[in-house]
Parts: sequence; structure tokens; C-alpha cells
Amino acid sequence: MRTRFLALLSLVSLGGFSRAEALLALASAQEPAPAPAPAIVLLLAQPRTLDVERFRLRLAELLEMEIAAEPIAKGAWLQGDGAALRGGRDTQRWNLRATEVEPLRDAAMPHLAPEEREALRAHRARLVISTDPVTGDEALVAAYRMVGVVAAAALGSDVLGIGAVHHGTFDVYDGDEEALSQDLLGKDPLQALAPRMMSSLVILLAAPRKLEEAELRKRLGEELKAEFAGLDQAKDSDRYIVVSDPLAAISLGDQMVFVSMGSRWEGQLETVEAARNLPALAAIERHKAVLHLATSGAPDSAAELERRRLLGRCAAALWAEDMLALSWHCHPAWVVPSAELPAQLRAEDPVAATLGELSAPVVQAEDATAMERAIAAARATWKQGAAHHAAGGELSAKFPFRTRKGGEEHIWIQVTAIEGELVRGKLANEPRDLEGLKLGSSVSCKLSELSDWFYEQDGKMIGGTTVKLLLEQEQRKKKGG
Repeated sequence: MRTRFLALLSLVSLGGFSRAEALLALASAQEPAPAPAPAIVLLLAQPRTLDVERFRLRLAELLEMEIAAEPIAKGAWLQGDGAALRGGRDTQRWNLRATEVEPLRDAAMPHLAPEEREALRAHRARLVISTDPVTGDEALVAAYRMVGVVAAAALGSDVLGIGAVHHGTFDVYDGDEEALSQDLLGKDPLQALAPRMMSSLVILLAAPRKLEEAELRKRLGEELKAEFAGLDQAKDSDRYIVVSDPLAAISLGDQMVFVSMGSRWEGQLETVEAARNLPALAAIERHKAVLHLATSGAPDSAAELERRRLLGRCAAALWAEDMLALSWHCHPAWVVPSAELPAQLRAEDPVAATLGELSAPVVQAEDATAMERAIAAARATWKQGAAHHAAGGELSAKFPFRTRKGGEEHIWIQVTAIEGELVRGKLANEPRDLEGLKLGSSVSCKLSELSDWFYEQDGKMIGGTTVKLLLEQEQRKKKGG
């Protein structure tokens, strides 16, 4: 499902398809479309002959290593002629080739001014740096790191523009080679090259929903005060809704929203936040389906606010009692719905309205003996958490701190070091009554006072004995037991 959603987004962003054609492709698709091979494209003012030896020197300088003239199993190599080069490093392979000029559509330059678009249309040659298709986000990032280095080595005064195949858009090259090289040599060149950004909203549901075109047209039409065409009129209208369950696409002329239904949330859960917000953690544990709303556009703050408003209105239109929690792409918090949520989603800034003050309720244990056992269990299994941290994993731990009123406040810390009987870290949530401490403050705690620990593995909480106790307590309350 996720692959089909991303493939559709790629179709819409690329210049080769109109929106209606892309949606029609979605409606008729039976198999996921293959992801495009990772590639960076340089638009040149004039054709260029590739000098293999000069390129070898530049690449060696960037990689800080010798470049062999033949393929080798370990290390970097380069070979080729004046029209195409090929090379690799260890098990990775890449190709650099000069290609003919291709027409640039406005859809490939949505963020550029008219004069900038004309400047890019004036290119007379292209350099394409590509590698084999990959699957998975980590493999994609690794592939773009490799082609990013090659693209940095290929920069020159004849470059007019640059783009990456996966987001299908081009940006103007302003001649600042140092700045662009830093982006291309960074940890995620694809992100640095993307002139469009994604905005999204994830909603956890108690049960899967069926996405039905008639229902979506009715709800969204009333909410957005617009009439939406269906599949049969999509080619003749810029406002339409097309559904191929579990996917839907909503066109509002100059903006599109994509809706997808999944069985479980596959993204990273911010477990520190969830651990102190038991209603949110209960929702995460209970949910059986996920409703994902996404759109994209220019990266500036004004455009981002407009996208948030659109997503908020769409979510409000889809509001129902089966919603358990929601999370915006721009903040790690999970929000548990209330009667006020639909109005908050329609606010001028729905993110700020739904998140509010983010003050998680304090839940006290009703069974003191059970809590003592949970703390004892956490201390008895601490070595497991410490071993995870020693192996490079993230670890959270909870300790008591003395309040200004003389009591105790148990706070989660993000562990940064374990030194014998001393645990160092930073406060992972905002304290309520601790003098001189705030979220992110560095602290040192005695291991003998540990009250809990946990880490996340494959989307599940490992440890967290006191959290699980309080969660069970809250679930019993809801059931009336």
C-alpha cells in the first residue's frame, strides 16, 4: 500500500503526467509501480566532454582516497570515455552519462519564478548520475550519498540547474559551488535537493475504514465548500476525488491531498512522549488501522501553514468516533481526540490548536504495592537496558527528583552516559515543580534511585514496567472494572 501511495505522488510531481492522468493510473493500477532509480540530473549551458583523468582527480579529492582505473572489490574505481563514465565504491556502482536535451515542463519547476524557468529551459545538455534501483529508505539515502559525491565532482560553471529523479523537480544553480557541494556531500542529498516539502497528518483508528468516493465527495464537499467530480469527469475538472481503496486522491486545483488507509502505524513512535501520556499510549496499543493524509508544496512557512489548514479541514471532515489519536508530521506528540478536536482542526493554525499546551496528565498508581513491584522489576532488569545503550541504542530512564515543596517528581531522562552507579542524561519532559530544571536540562542520577527504564525496538516498548502498570490501570477504568 505505501509503495503505491509513493508511486502516485511521484507520478503527480513528475512532468510527464497531468494530475488527472496520474489519478486514472492509480485507479487502474493492480501492481505497485517500480520506484525510479536514484539519479541526480545536472542541466548544462552547453555539451561537455567528460575528461576521465580530471574527473578522477576531483573524485579522489572529495573521497580522500585513490581511485583505481579498473573495477575492484574494495575501494573506489573509475573508467570510461568522453561521453560516459562508470565507477563505484566497494559494492556500490554508478554511471555518469551525457544525454540529449529534454523539454522541461512547469510541473518540474513549480517553485521557480518565470525568468528562472526560462533560464533552465535554455539548457543545451544534461549530465545524469545514476545507480541501480533500490528498495527501502536507508538504501535510498545510501544511494543518493554515493551519486551526490559524483554530482559534486561534476559541478562547474556550465551548470544551470540541478534536480533529483525521486522528487522530479529542478532548482536553479546560482554558482555557489561550495554551498551546493556541502548539500551533495551531506547525510541526505535527496532532502537537500528537494524544493518541495511534504506535510502530513496521521490518525490512529479503532478499526479499518473503507474509503468510498461518494462519502468522501459528500463530506469534503460540505467542509471545503466545493463540488468534486468523480473518476469519469476527472479529465475535465480540476476539482475531483478518485478512490481506489485503500487509496484516495483529492484535487483542489492547485493543491492535492492524498489519503491512504493502513492496518497499523509503521512509523517511528515517540515513546518518551507516549510513556508519560498514558491516554496516547493506550491509543497506540489499541489502534487497528491508520488514516494518513498528505500533501506537498513549497517549503516556505506561509505555504506550510496553508497545507496544515487544508489537512486540518480534511481531517475534520473525516472526523468520527473511531479516531483514537493523531500526530502531525512537524511534532512528535500524539493527541488524544476530545469533543473540541473538530473545531481545533478548523483553526487558523490547527497544529497549535490541537497540540495546545501539551501538558500530559499526571496519573497516580492506585495500588502502591503493585507500583513497588514494578519498580523492583525495573531495577532487576536494568542490565538489559544498559546493554542496549552500550551497543549504541537510545535508552530512557526514570528517576525521582526533589520538588520545591519537598515532595518527589518522577521524570524521564534521555540517557547519555552510564558511569558505574551514576546515570547521566537530559530531562525528556517538562518538570512541574523542579527549581532550575527544564526540558533538556543535563542531570546526574543515582542508579539506586531508578524507578523505570525502557527503549523502543521494532515499534514496541522494551522495559517500561511502571508505564505498563499505569496503562493497565487506565484501561481497567475505561472498562469500568
